[in-house]
Amino acid sequence: MRERSRTIDYWTKDSSPDAEPLLLNERRAAKMLGICGRTLFDLQKRGEITARRLGGRKLYHIDDIRNYANGLPIITSENPNNGKAKH
Repeated sequence: MRERSRTIDYWTKDSSPDAEPLLLNERRAAKMLGICGRTLFDLQKRGEITARRLGGRKLYHIDDIRNYANGLPIITSENPNNGKAKH
């Protein structure tokens, strides 16, 4: 009898268990960014990050997650507030 493959909640470049996912569900995308699902939803609604539809699922491409994270401001010791006014 053939063994059933385990179900995964994202699509990958190849089906090996160590393959890097291409599409992440909301929970995994938020976890990767270190934010909650509601914050990810807000970012998507504001157009700061792109979501894709596959059937009834909302998925986030790994490159969009990385591009968003890489585009965040860098905090330096010379500019600890990164241009934001102190409150």
